[in-house]
Amino acid sequence: MENFLYWVGCMASYRVKEIAKNTIKILKHTQVRFEMLGNDEGCCGSVLIRIGMLDEARKLAKQIATTLKKKNINTIITSCAGCYRTFAKDYQELLDIETPFTVFHISQFLANLINNGKLSISNLPPLSVTYHDPCHLGRHMEIFNEPRQVIKAFNTEIIEMKNSLMNSNCCGAGGGLMSIYRELATAIAEDRLNEALETGTKHLITTCPFCVYNLRKTAENLNIPIQVMDLTEFIIKRIEGKL
Repeated sequence: MENFLYWVGCMASYRVKEIAKNTIKILKHTQVRFEMLGNDEGCCGSVLIRIGMLDEARKLAKQIATTLKKKNINTIITSCAGCYRTFAKDYQELLDIETPFTVFHISQFLANLINNGKLSISNLPPLSVTYHDPCHLGRHMEIFNEPRQVIKAFNTEIIEMKNSLMNSNCCGAGGGLMSIYRELATAIAEDRLNEALETGTKHLITTCPFCVYNLRKTAENLNIPIQVMDLTEFIIKRIEGKL
């Protein structure tokens, strides 16, 4: 029996809370039974790994693995591309931690629900969007099809940017850049947003809270006329007829 845990992640917990709220809405809408750790969740260790603090990350990973084992959690669903990579790859390859669970990024999980007929909606007006591949989800984990499958399932055409899939440009938020070199992170995001504008669409969808945060803030601050959305926000708006 699968015991699902929704791992919210730091960004969706504190910076872009609507991602967590929308994910919970969708999981409940599709009658997925899941639990959350709440205040006991903490950080997955992704940032520690990216800045080379592997000993500290290893201690944290062992704590998390022990906690989930005690709770009989065998399947994690995560909103964050960075958390997904950390659980699915880094724990075993970098930290040598045995993980007693399977990990799904929310885009993979939603694609499975659609394939099983548990998430669908008909009679939607046609819509055109563009999609940004997060580095951790795309190049690092080669998850390209599932997010696009989910978007297209809602009668939506994806107009690809000049640089997409394995050649996708970064949003500027990764590797601590957004925290330490804010101006550079903004400049990188501006370039990516201008690429999105070249597609002629008004909506940019992505599947990483870091990407959402940096691209959205940059669009707002520089008055770039494109709406940046997480995949879950896109789905909720389509279901509720707001997009």
